[in-house]
Amino acid sequence: MGTILLALTSLTIALAYEPFAYACRFMPAGRRRERVAMVALAAMDRFVACARTYIGMRLRYERAGFEAPERCIVVSNHQSLLDIPVLMHYFRKERRLLFVAKKELGYGIPLISSVLKVGGHALIDRGSNPTKAMRELGAFARRSGAAGFWPSLFPEGTRSKDGSLGKFHAAGLRRIADLAPAPLLVVAVDGGYKATKLSSLLSGSVGFEYRVKALGLVELVPGKKGVQDALEAARTLIAGQLEAWRAEA
Repeated sequence: MGTILLALTSLTIALAYEPFAYACRFMPAGRRRERVAMVALAAMDRFVACARTYIGMRLRYERAGFEAPERCIVVSNHQSLLDIPVLMHYFRKERRLLFVAKKELGYGIPLISSVLKVGGHALIDRGSNPTKAMRELGAFARRSGAAGFWPSLFPEGTRSKDGSLGKFHAAGLRRIADLAPAPLLVVAVDGGYKATKLSSLLSGSVGFEYRVKALGLVELVPGKKGVQDALEAARTLIAGQLEAWRAEA
């Protein structure tokens, strides 16, 4: 019953905030990105409260005790569609995040699609001409260079269905680093994959902890080798954190 209530409530929240997100497209670019992020965060606050009540989802935000620089590139593992709004929520006091996401997310999903399209995020068609994708990433790198924003991406490229950590791909990060070089801010997330299991949702037995932790900074040297080395270091940090979390269970 709880999952049905959450689904209905989430749809209601998304539809209620959708007009505000859509209206932001008529604002000047800088104000538009900031305003639509505020709309997304307000909706996220309400979703979190409902998820806690209906399916026992607990958000556990942790910090490693370091100070993030003015400019950085956020990289995280990827487990759920919720990762984007959850990470925006996690960093709400520091910066607004702009994500690299697949083009399909820009259509047909109430609120999320509008936030991604209006907010200046990069929507990449993975089946298109690579030159076009690199052009979009270049424009994204310039947009996310504005004060108050951090470019963010999931190097795995796709969501993990079971929480395992996949291979990290370097092409997208290389393009961003070439135009807007900055250290990597490495973040680990865990638990989101449980919310995508249909059997758990239908049985109403979800009740899970969604954990997020910014682990530290990794220096990034532009160029193929520099990006690969930085991604390898980031993946090692995330793998270690996932192992530590699961050892607690």
